[in-house]
Amino acid sequence: DNGDGEAPEKGKGKGSQKNAAAPQAESAVPKQFYIAPMATSESHFFKIYITYNPDMELLNVHAYTTVHSLKDIAEDLMFYPEDIIMAIKMRILYYPEKGKLKSAAELIKAEYTLSVNAVDTIPPAYSCNNERLVILALSVKGDADDTLRRFLLELTKARAQNVAIIHNGNDAGLAKVKEYLTTAGAKIVGESLNMDIGLFSGKKLSDDEKSKVLDWTRNIVASLN
Repeated sequence: DNGDGEAPEKGKGKGSQKNAAAPQAESAVPKQFYIAPMATSESHFFKIYITYNPDMELLNVHAYTTVHSLKDIAEDLMFYPEDIIMAIKMRILYYPEKGKLKSAAELIKAEYTLSVNAVDTIPPAYSCNNERLVILALSVKGDADDTLRRFLLELTKARAQNVAIIHNGNDAGLAKVKEYLTTAGAKIVGESLNMDIGLFSGKKLSDDEKSKVLDWTRNIVASLN
C-alpha cells in the first residue's frame, strides 16, 4: 500500500528490467533443402570416376555432356565439381520479342545455369564477345529486316565461335539468315531446329516443346570441338 489505498503497479520502477525475459535469437532457416530419393532393397548405387587427358580441348563440355547423359538413367545424381556447366560461355538471343521464342531462350538459360545477361533480344544490350556458342531463336519469313540483318552481318568469329539456330518461319527466311551469317564469317553448327508448330500459340512451352528444345541444345553442345 502506498498510503492512499492503492497498490503499486507491478513491473514498474527500479530494477524491473532485471525480471524481463531476454529475447530469444531466431533460428536461421536454411535457404535450400536437399531431399534425397527413398532407397529400397531394389536400389543400386554407383560411384564413377572419369579422368580426361589434360591436353583435351573443351574439357568442361565433355564433362557436362557426360553428367547430363547420366541424369537420364539415374534417379539421383551428385557430381563434383558442381560448377562444370558454368564454364560454358553461351548466349541465347531471340528476335522478335513475342511468342515462345523468349520462353525457349529462358529454358536453355535455366538448363545451363547461365548468367543474367545470357538471354537478350536482338540487338543485345551487351555485345557478344568471344562466345563459345550463340543460339539464335528467330522468326524470319522471306528476308530479315534491317535490325536483324545488321546484327547477323556483324556476328563475326571474334564475337561468336559457333552459332546455332532455332527457327520459326519458312525456308527462304532461314536461308537468308544463314547467308548473312556466312558473309560475316560465322561458323554455323548442327541442324537448325524448326519450331513452326505451335510456337506462337501463347508463351508457355508444352512438355513436348521443352524436350525438343533441350534435346537439340544438348546435341549442339556435345558437338562442339
